[in-house]
Amino acid sequence: DAAPDAAVLLERIEYSSVALTVLTVPPGVLPVPSSVSGVLVPRLAGHHVTAVSFATHKWPDLTVDGDDVLRVSVGRRTDDRWRSMTDDELVRTVLADLHELFGVAVEPTGAVVRRWFDSLPQYDVGHEGRVGALETTLAGEAPGIHLAGAALRGLGLPACVQSGFDAADAIARP
Repeated sequence: DAAPDAAVLLERIEYSSVALTVLTVPPGVLPVPSSVSGVLVPRLAGHHVTAVSFATHKWPDLTVDGDDVLRVSVGRRTDDRWRSMTDDELVRTVLADLHELFGVAVEPTGAVVRRWFDSLPQYDVGHEGRVGALETTLAGEAPGIHLAGAALRGLGLPACVQSGFDAADAIARP
C-alpha cells in the first residue's frame, strides 16, 4: 500500500520454477577439470538438465563423507516437464542427462531433490532499465524503503549478498 506504482513494477518481473537435485558422487567421477565450477546446458540441447554446478570445485572443503557435491538444475521458463515427475524419476532423469552430457555413468552415493516454484527471476530484454524505473518509483513513493534480492541484478549468491549490502548502505546514508 505504501508504494502501489512500485508494487506494480515489481509484479511484472516473471519467475520460472526449477528443481535442484543435489548429488554426492565419488571424487573425480566426472571428467571435468577442478578449475571448472559449472556448466550451462543450452535449451536447444533438449535435456532436462539446465545447469550443473560442481560445488566441491568451488569450495574444496565441501564434501560429504569424502564425496564430491554436485548441484544439478532442471527446468526453465519453457520447460516444466519435471513437475510431473516423482523425486526418484527426477533423479533417474538427471543421471541419464549427466551420462549423455559427460559420457560416463554416474552412480551417486546420495541424492536430494528440492523443488522451487516461481523462484527464478527471468531477466528479459530491458530488465536493467525496468529495475532502475522500479527503484526510482519506490524512492518517490516510499523514501527509505530499498529492495534487495535475486530479482534485481543477479541470481547468484555473491550478487544477492551485494544487493543486500547496497540496500543497507542506502538505508544508512543520511
